[in-house]
Amino acid sequence: MSLGFVGLLLVVDLTFGVEYVIKDRSFSGRRIRFNSLESTGGVSGANSSLPEHPGIDYLGLRMGNCGLQFEKMNKSVVIDKNTFSLIFDQVIEADEFYFLSDAEQGENTPRRFVLEASRLLEGEDWVQVGSSSIVWTWSGNMLMMDGPATLPAATQLFSREENKTRFATHFEQTVQIPEMLVWNRLGTSVLLVCFVVFSLVAATNEYQLQAGKVSGGIWMIICLVEIVSSIWFSYFNHVHLASICVVFA
Repeated sequence: MSLGFVGLLLVVDLTFGVEYVIKDRSFSGRRIRFNSLESTGGVSGANSSLPEHPGIDYLGLRMGNCGLQFEKMNKSVVIDKNTFSLIFDQVIEADEFYFLSDAEQGENTPRRFVLEASRLLEGEDWVQVGSSSIVWTWSGNMLMMDGPATLPAATQLFSREENKTRFATHFEQTVQIPEMLVWNRLGTSVLLVCFVVFSLVAATNEYQLQAGKVSGGIWMIICLVEIVSSIWFSYFNHVHLASICVVFA
């Protein structure tokens, strides 16, 4: 195998690693629609009926961990049976959404739901952008499973909109790739570069023994990183990632 070919493979690997960091995964739309599919009270589509109430009384958006710009925008709120919609005067971009449950509709708190966006003011060109349960793939794509969400316990929260404190469940989800996966891919790419370089040194010059030990140590570090990442991914239910990490290790 020529050094040029090895170098090309390393460049490609690093390119994919850097792409994890710079790729824009935000969603956009003039209409953002929250659909409750099943409530904590057990009402769901499986019973031939959807919840009669979305179960939330506030839907918020953020971009880059900041949501003040969306609160200041002109928008209207439309509640229709199991849906809670935000309609903006212009197309917006966001990478995170969150909701507050309706304290007066405790049993209607959604446990299965989807979030959709449309760039048009009318029509049915909805695109799913969020889900009650997600799984990240090794390629950096978010799979929306629409399974039951892991909801935090209701707590006392302060609402800037209402300027008061109330009892509610606060759920949030980002479409940006988990930082652990970013650092895992970048770190593994750098370690692979070092591994290949020292392996080539071990095969081509007088410092074969020292270079061989270093490359062996680097490979052990790569395996350790993948095992730790697998445990972390499994803890957050990213089973697709965990299984691939274990195979790689």
